[in-house]
Amino acid sequence: MKWTQPINVAGVLVGDVTSDGKLEVVAVGQYPPEMAAQRQIDTSYPWLFVFSGTGKLLIETGLPLPIPAAVSALDDFDGDGILDIALATSSGYAYLYRGTGKDERLQTFHVTQEIAGEPPDELGTGRIDVEPIAALPGKRVLARLNTARRPRNPRGAVVFDYVSAQPLWYYDIGPGTSTFNAVGDLDGDGDLDMVMGGGSVDNGAVGTACQGVGTPTSDTYMYTIAIALDDQCRELWAANYGTTSGQSQGINTEVIADLDGDGVNEVLSFESHDDFYLGTDQVHKRRAATGEIIATYDYVHPGFGTGQYHWAVGDLDGDGRREVMITKPGVTGVTILDSELRLLRQGNVSGLVLAANDLTGDGQAEILLRDRVQEQGVLRVVDAALRELWSHPFPAEISQAVPADIDADGINEIVVAAGQLYVLGQTMPWALRYWPWVVSPLVLLGAVGAGWQRARFQLALTRKFNPYVAGRAITEPHLFYGREQLLKRILGTLHNNSVLLYGERRIGKTSLLHQIRRRLLTDPDPQYWFIPAYIYLAGVGPEQFFSTLAAGLAEAARAHLKELPPLHYQEPGYDTSALVRDLRQLIAALQAPAGKRQVKLALLIDEVDQMNSYPEAVNQGLRSVFMQDLGEHLAAVIAGVDIKRQWEGRGSPWYNFFQQLAVPPLDQGAAERLIREPVRGIFYYQPAAVEQILDICKGNPFWLQRLCLELVNRALQRQRRTITLQDVKEVWTEVTRQES
Repeated sequence: MKWTQPINVAGVLVGDVTSDGKLEVVAVGQYPPEMAAQRQIDTSYPWLFVFSGTGKLLIETGLPLPIPAAVSALDDFDGDGILDIALATSSGYAYLYRGTGKDERLQTFHVTQEIAGEPPDELGTGRIDVEPIAALPGKRVLARLNTARRPRNPRGAVVFDYVSAQPLWYYDIGPGTSTFNAVGDLDGDGDLDMVMGGGSVDNGAVGTACQGVGTPTSDTYMYTIAIALDDQCRELWAANYGTTSGQSQGINTEVIADLDGDGVNEVLSFESHDDFYLGTDQVHKRRAATGEIIATYDYVHPGFGTGQYHWAVGDLDGDGRREVMITKPGVTGVTILDSELRLLRQGNVSGLVLAANDLTGDGQAEILLRDRVQEQGVLRVVDAALRELWSHPFPAEISQAVPADIDADGINEIVVAAGQLYVLGQTMPWALRYWPWVVSPLVLLGAVGAGWQRARFQLALTRKFNPYVAGRAITEPHLFYGREQLLKRILGTLHNNSVLLYGERRIGKTSLLHQIRRRLLTDPDPQYWFIPAYIYLAGVGPEQFFSTLAAGLAEAARAHLKELPPLHYQEPGYDTSALVRDLRQLIAALQAPAGKRQVKLALLIDEVDQMNSYPEAVNQGLRSVFMQDLGEHLAAVIAGVDIKRQWEGRGSPWYNFFQQLAVPPLDQGAAERLIREPVRGIFYYQPAAVEQILDICKGNPFWLQRLCLELVNRALQRQRRTITLQDVKEVWTEVTRQES
C-alpha cells in the first residue's frame, strides 16, 4: 500500500488537472461521519478532492451540488489547454469545474423540457442522470442521458454548446442505454464519432432518434447506434438485434478499439441476456465505418448471468494485437478471445474484469478483477494464462480500480475506490505484506530479500518473457526503434510525390513500410485523407500485378465504406485500363467520407524487385497510372533491394518520378535502445556485452533482434539476469553456425 485517504468515494479518475505536468487523483465523495463531526464539516453536499501522486491533498472543496455526484470525465472543455473536471448528477444537471482548489464552476448544463418531455419543476428530483463524457471540437460537450422514472425519457445522448450551455441536439434512443458510450473515429475521417448501446426495459418507451431523423427505436429490441459527433447529429449506421439475431430482448454495450493493430478501429458489441430477457449472450466484432459484423463469439455459459458484461481489451502477449477479456455477474470464470473473437482460453478465476494493463513493465498486459469474499472486496491480478499473480483484500466492495503511473517512477500504480481511497504500488513487495498466501511461489521466492525487481525477473522466468522479434516484420510501434527522421521525410514527401526505398536485405524495409501505414492511419493529415494499402509482391506474376494492386486498395478502403463500389479486379485479363477505372470508382466513393480533405490512395509495395522480371509493358503500365489525372489521388512507397536500371524500350522507367531514399543501418543510439529498453528492469546487459553486440551487428535491426532474442533465451534457460560479453561471443557463434 503506497497511501490511502479516509474519504468515502464511489469512483476516481486520474489526470493532470493542476497543469503541473504530473498526474493527480480526482474524486468526489464525503468524509466519514466521525471525521466530519470532529472537523465540523457540512456533509449535506459532496466534496471535491484532488491528491498528488504521492498522496498529498492538493484540493479540498465543498460543492453546493445535489447528492449523489461523481466525477465523470477529465477533459479540456473550455479550450484553454488545461483539463477540467466534469461532474455527473441524477438531478437533470451536470457541472464543469476548474482544478484550481476553489469553488470555480465553469459551466452548468441541464436537461430542457423539450428533451425531458416534462415541466421544468420535475427537474432536479433525482431521477434524470446527466453524465458529461467528452469535450468536442468547437467548444461542445457530449453527455449521456438516462433515467429511472416513467415515462422513461430522456435516454440517449445530448451535445451542449459550452458557451451558452444550451443543447445543440439530442439523440433519443428510447430503450435503456448502456452504462458505457464509446467515442472514437469510426469512419477514418479524423473526426470524433460515438457508438451507443440500448436494450429492453419493458416499459413501452419509443425513441425518435435525432429530431425524428434516424432509426426509431423500441424498448422491445436491442440496438447499436453510431452517430457522427458533428453539428448535424448524423446517424452513421444502426443495428437492430430484433431483426439481426432473433434475440430482441436484453442490453448491449459498445466499445471502439483497434483490435488488429492495423490502425483502423473496430466496434465490439457485447450482447447480454439474462433469465428475464432470454437469449444467447454474444460478442460481435463490427466494421466501425459500416456496422457490418465481421466475427461473432457465442458466450455460452451454465445458468444465467445477470446485467451487462464486465470487459477489458488489451495486448496480453505483446504481438501488437489486442485480446478481449469478458466476465459477467452470475457466471464464474474469465473468457479470453483473440482479436478475431476466437476462444483462446477460459479459466475458473473468481471476479469481474476491471481492466487490462501492463503492471510489470514487460510489454504484456495483466488482467485486473474485482471480487467479493466474506463481505470484503478483493482485487485480483492474473496473467494471460489466467494464473493468479497476487491479490489484495479491502474492507469494502471495490467500485473502481484505475492503473496509472501517478508518481512518475515508470511503473503503474493502481488507484482503488473501495469505500475509501487506496493506492497500491509496486516499488516494494507490498502484496507479500498484506496477503502473502495468494502470491505464486515463484513471485514469493523472488520478492523475499530482493524487492520488486527480483519479483519481476521471476515473473519473466515463469512467462518465458522475451520481447525481441526475429523472422517477421516489426508492426508494434513500441518495438520499432530509430528511423524517426526518415519516417518524417517519407510522410512529408507523400503529399506531392512518391518514394522508392532501397537497402540491403534484412535492413528493416518491411518494418518501415508497416510503420508508415500505421502513421498514415493514426496521425490524420489536415489536407489529405490517406488510405494506405500494404502489398507484398513476392511470388506475384506480371499477369496478376494490376489486380493485386486493386485488391489491396479495395481491402484498405472497405474499412471506411458501407459498401464498396462495383470493382472488376477478380475478372480475367485485368490490365492497366481496368485498374484505372476501378481506382476512379474507389476515389469517388471515398470522397464523401473524406469531407474537405483530398483522398490519397497510398500504395505501400514490398519486394518490388519482383518487377525486375516483368515485361517492360507492365512497368510502363504502372508509370502510366501515375501520369494520368487521377495521379493527384495516388502516392506510393515502394521498397526493394536492387531495382532494375536498364530497360529495353525507350520509355522512361516508372521510378524516375519517385524520390529515391536509402534505408541505412540504425545509428548507435537507436541500436543501443533496441538492445536495452525492451528488457529494462528485468535483464541487464554488461557494457562490454552491449559494445560487442553493436560491433557485430553494425546497426542491422534484424541481426540486433536475432542476437538479443537468443541471448535472452539463454538467460531464461540459465535463470540469470545478467548478460555478459562471454554470452554474446558464444551465442553469436551458434547463430552464425545456424545461419550457414
